Amino acid sequence: MQVDKPRAKAGEEITMTFENSAPGDEPLGYIIHCMKHFMKGRGVFTEAEKTERKMVLEKVAPGEYTVFVLAKNKYGVYRAQGCAFTVEE
Repeated sequence: MQVDKPRAKAGEEITMTFENSAPGDEPLGYIIHCMKHFMKGRGVFTEAEKTERKMVLEKVAPGEYTVFVLAKNKYGVYRAQGCAFTVEE
């Protein structure tokens, strides 16, 4: 997964793109953690976002974060490798 800009200004949209870890895995949504590992946001992907493998993070408060995709396979739900980004004031 990746974000279109590792640094954004407050109020700017950040576009996240992602791929399945393995064929057949279903992307479910995302979670955003701050650097102290507290959850700061979450959401569920729409069918369009699942198909396009892209979504927009909006209204993220200033700070340093890591965003993770949540996906499901035959073994259960897992958190994929994260991608770091910063929102500046």
